[in-house]
Amino acid sequence: LAIYSASQTPLFFRYSKLSDIPRDAFLTRKRITGRLMKVITDDHHRRGVTCYIRHLSPAEQFLSKTWFDRLSSLYPSSASSSQRGWLKIQVAGIQYPSIIEEKSSDDDKTNSISSLISVKPLLYNEKEDQWLDRLAKRKTTVSCQLLGHSAVPNNNDQKPTTQRAKRPMPGFDHDNDTSDREQTAVVRLSYRPKLLQLFATDVAEYMVERGHAVVSDNGLFLDSTTQHVIDARIDNKRDVQYLDRLQKAEYTACAKSLGIWADLNYRESRPDVTEEADFRQHASTVHKLWRWLRGG
Repeated sequence: LAIYSASQTPLFFRYSKLSDIPRDAFLTRKRITGRLMKVITDDHHRRGVTCYIRHLSPAEQFLSKTWFDRLSSLYPSSASSSQRGWLKIQVAGIQYPSIIEEKSSDDDKTNSISSLISVKPLLYNEKEDQWLDRLAKRKTTVSCQLLGHSAVPNNNDQKPTTQRAKRPMPGFDHDNDTSDREQTAVVRLSYRPKLLQLFATDVAEYMVERGHAVVSDNGLFLDSTTQHVIDARIDNKRDVQYLDRLQKAEYTACAKSLGIWADLNYRESRPDVTEEADFRQHASTVHKLWRWLRGG
């Protein structure tokens, strides 16, 4: 009884599902700490970099991986093979690249978009491509800044029109009720490779800088017809600064032909990035100054 009572205190509290996280946590962009458990590899059709994390209680944040595994083994629902109690997150600002693949037919050639996973063996050194997977296998401790969350209505949302609608509670937006939907939190993900590292490594910037991902076409939040982001507060100044950081990292990866940028087909499909990377690398100081004076 004493152990159960202690487990109910704030020291051992953790979020076991996204619907437990209060709306204010997203609006104020609160940070939560967790362990990276799994990279979702079957979600590439959405192009977003999605993972599962297990939120850590204040007490669990001080545990080593060995002790974390020992305690997790006591609870079958927390085992690595189970996803109960895990939170689904999507890394903000980036997406998996896609290329245009030419498919020949008897009549003509048609273009079709193929996901990165289908061309992965041609692009990457296997050791480098599994960087994010290795972090998950180590159950790396990560920090997630909550920016918003997206929801996909499930089949239960298709209710008959004859069913009596629920009466909305005062001060509660019924349209934003996502407690019974598949949810994904959009976050800025970071971690510290070394214990005493002063500044955390931003996962999105790291992946873009090495050509493992590219900057999203739609800013921090991926555009999707099947998902809509809610409870998101836009911070124009900081968001623009962060996207500029990601864009500079992308130009660096393109200039060095790293990762996806080593593929000639993909480079040809992204002249907006390749031309800017080439200008930054080879243009003279006079040309750069002239463009700056023109406001370019």
